[in-house]
Amino acid sequence: MSGRRIRRFLVAALLVALALVAVGIGLQALEVRRFRQVLLSCEIGSPACGAEAIARLERRTGAMARGWRFDAETFELLARAHVVLARHAPDLPGQRARLKQGLAAIDRAIEARPRWPYAHAARLGILVQLGDLDAASDTAWRNAWRFGPNEKRVLRALAEAHVAYRAAGRPSPVDPAPMLARLAARDRAFLVGLAVRHGERDMLCGPTGVLPADPVCQADPNR
Repeated sequence: MSGRRIRRFLVAALLVALALVAVGIGLQALEVRRFRQVLLSCEIGSPACGAEAIARLERRTGAMARGWRFDAETFELLARAHVVLARHAPDLPGQRARLKQGLAAIDRAIEARPRWPYAHAARLGILVQLGDLDAASDTAWRNAWRFGPNEKRVLRALAEAHVAYRAAGRPSPVDPAPMLARLAARDRAFLVGLAVRHGERDMLCGPTGVLPADPVCQADPNR
């Protein structure tokens, strides 16, 4: 084979390899999109998230964890899927095992993007669900607040952690007042629902509350 033919063959082989890589990336992106759609429907409690959807989510979560390479965003999706599957686990050991798998996935996301606030907020949320309120959860709280002080999803996670810390008698690692004030401005409904659900109206009402003029406070004679 002449040198010219060898060069042509090598160029053709390279082009074929690049085409195969592009097809693989496209298929992976499509699969991640489908995975995200199923995950979101289950996170919001959609009627579409029945037993079949949970089974599909579980299959794809396992397959992706075993065989795919990820960026931080996809690791975060995988962690969120484990949290959803933990809610559907049949017993407490199964729930904790799922949450720990989610924790491992979110640690990979943080490794890939150390300053990404959503990953730190997700880590905090998983630690709260595990009941592990310690130096690790304090660090996750500080990082989420440091890197995402204006992100609604981060503020929600911090507010939920604040309630859990109060219930456990553990002081918040940072002053929660600025976080609660920002969440009140950006997502009042979530904050009010959280406070009412957990019997923490003093977060909203009274001299230290962030929404003292809210109808919820006006309706409470003991605010």
